[in-house]
Amino acid sequence: MSTSKDLKNLAHATEETPEELEELKLWWERHGNIVTTILVALLVVVVGVRQWRSWRQSREQAAMDAMQNAVTADQLEEAAVSSKSAAVTALARLRLAGMRYESGEYELSLEAYEAFLRDSPNHPLVCVAKSGAAHALEALGRLDDAEEAYAAIAEDPTSSPFSADASLGQARVLVLKGTEESKARGKAMLDLFLAENAGTAWAGSADELLRAIDRLKMPERKDDVTAFLDAPAAEADAPAEGGEKTDAPAADADAPAEGGEKTDAPAAEADASAEGGETPAT
Repeated sequence: MSTSKDLKNLAHATEETPEELEELKLWWERHGNIVTTILVALLVVVVGVRQWRSWRQSREQAAMDAMQNAVTADQLEEAAVSSKSAAVTALARLRLAGMRYESGEYELSLEAYEAFLRDSPNHPLVCVAKSGAAHALEALGRLDDAEEAYAAIAEDPTSSPFSADASLGQARVLVLKGTEESKARGKAMLDLFLAENAGTAWAGSADELLRAIDRLKMPERKDDVTAFLDAPAAEADAPAEGGEKTDAPAADADAPAEGGEKTDAPAAEADASAEGGETPAT
């Protein structure tokens, strides 16, 4: 039901004249097809963008599921290489690097961390990759590089969750270098760390390092293929006790029988069996 206010507003409206309607009709006849085409094209673009976004989300979700369900290093490697999603590739590389490190494959772990840092420099988990790379460098015995990596993390304010671990790592690497100067620097860092982090869990780790500072050294690498292949030959060539190298099989074969004479057991048995002119049965 129209109110007086509505009627008042409509009173200001003027009715279109036949001439105006005719002009509108002529304009539509000239430009109607173009307007319709543009509207249809816009509609197709909007629908297409929505469909593309939906398809991309479903593809990324499938890649994410494959990465999360991976339980072996090979499966993670495949997820990192085959995924078309940069986010999934980055997470797969980070998981792969951690898995390689835990299994003692430090070189492969470092490669995965470096690939992550190279391709995802602005990723929210970049500090995790930097810390992992520093630990991998330390495990590989690249102590100068590890010290530099730990120092960079400790001085970077954006890596604050890993700054304590990095400071301990830097001090530990200095001790592992083994020189008097580096040990003194490492001990000074640990003393300062204890003073700044007294009463925390990190202080306990620093105290353990201080108590073991004279016993701490790089462990021998057990994955040295050259040393592994050379070990049997070295054992075979090692001199026997007494200062001279012996050839055990040859010595056993040439050793004289008890009584001072060397015997040929098979020949002796054949001669004994043939006594009396009979040939022994086979």
